[in-house]
Amino acid sequence: MNLSIRFAILLAALLAASSVTLAQSKDLFDDSHFGCLDQSTAQRYVQEFKIDVPSFGGLELCNNSIDTKKLFNDLQIIEQGTFQTFGSNKLIKGFVNQDKYYSWMKSQTRSINRGDDIPFATAYNSFGNFTMQDGWAILSTLGRVGTVIHEARHTAGYSHTRCNQGPYSDTSVSGCDRTYNEGGSHGVEMEYYARVSVLGANFHPAYKAMARLMAMGRANFVFNQSPITKREALVVMDGNRVVLVDQGQSIERQLTISAAERLKTTSFGAALFDGVKAYALELYEDGLGPLRLVDDYSYFKMLRQDRGQGQVLDFEEVDQGAKRFVVVLNQQSQLTQYNFGQGKFNSYQNTGLQAQDFWTTSPRGEKGLFIKTQTGTFYKVNLGPQLSVSPLNLSWDADTKDLASVGATTLRLNAARELQEFKSGQWSTIQGITGDQITTVPLYDAFTVQ
Repeated sequence: MNLSIRFAILLAALLAASSVTLAQSKDLFDDSHFGCLDQSTAQRYVQEFKIDVPSFGGLELCNNSIDTKKLFNDLQIIEQGTFQTFGSNKLIKGFVNQDKYYSWMKSQTRSINRGDDIPFATAYNSFGNFTMQDGWAILSTLGRVGTVIHEARHTAGYSHTRCNQGPYSDTSVSGCDRTYNEGGSHGVEMEYYARVSVLGANFHPAYKAMARLMAMGRANFVFNQSPITKREALVVMDGNRVVLVDQGQSIERQLTISAAERLKTTSFGAALFDGVKAYALELYEDGLGPLRLVDDYSYFKMLRQDRGQGQVLDFEEVDQGAKRFVVVLNQQSQLTQYNFGQGKFNSYQNTGLQAQDFWTTSPRGEKGLFIKTQTGTFYKVNLGPQLSVSPLNLSWDADTKDLASVGATTLRLNAARELQEFKSGQWSTIQGITGDQITTVPLYDAFTVQ
């Protein structure tokens, strides 16, 4: 933060100013960073967007836990966010003028109200009348802003179609756009994220990182013709150091990591999961320091609501062919999966195992979803409309600490914490890389790893 911005913030505090704006500070990326909003601005937002204030919990200028204030925060970011005029990205097509997001939003919005008629939905638009659901209220500021922008595009008649891949394939849910270039609701939402990440002029680095993660976490499955291309890389976690091994290069990131957290592959890259919450890893750029971003970008976010999952032992978001599955293992060694067509987890089913945790690579390098038992045996989880398990007749190698597969290459960390590659029937040490955990991650060509 430069000196002039520090002085502006100090002066505002000394004068007991009642509001903080993005024009004054780049610190606004999380609700907790927003101060009180002045009443005249709040009333203007209410009038311009016909906000049903009582449905959001009443007029609230200061308390960021009240949904009214959350919506005001969203509108403040949209109104005051600015963008550079140079730079490009494959997701920026000009669907919406970058300098007119706020006026465009006003023109597409007849009213905004808060409802819970679809408890696990995010929001919906009926002829320009937006109803924000419980799913909107638990999102980050970035997620909520993206939702509002997404819904605004529907007013012009853009609708979704059935998905041919991803979590909603094989369901009756119309959750995808056919292509990116048609500029539908998903396209306008992704373009906003790309603009914030690449061209954002007065956004906090964390908000820009959040936008990048959200763009990849959603663009990879909400279009029936994908606008982005995926490649696989390896992440090695070594204490508070994360090493990304990509295309022959090793790139180091410094992070704050708890010893209880497991490294997980997600659709946007990777996350750290402690059994209750998941935190996103930012692999494309450095600079967030000790700041941790709650995973708002993969289906680990489901754990922030009671969707029937109960007490979780382990959780995986895993792809099999064109279909994405979300599978949970509970403390009683029972399995369930999220039913995307019904918006809830299915009933748990017994496995008859003494399960320890999930793995996405078997001891022989096969990709999929597996359960490791407390005695070190492995079972394959057969994914489909109904889950089942079958033994692999494989036991855990005591010299193996962790496993991953990148492409056709099987890798492990051995007991000495060395990274090794399996080739010619034996393990060969890769010099210079050690760690405690490894996982495969997807990287996308929409953004460049810095």
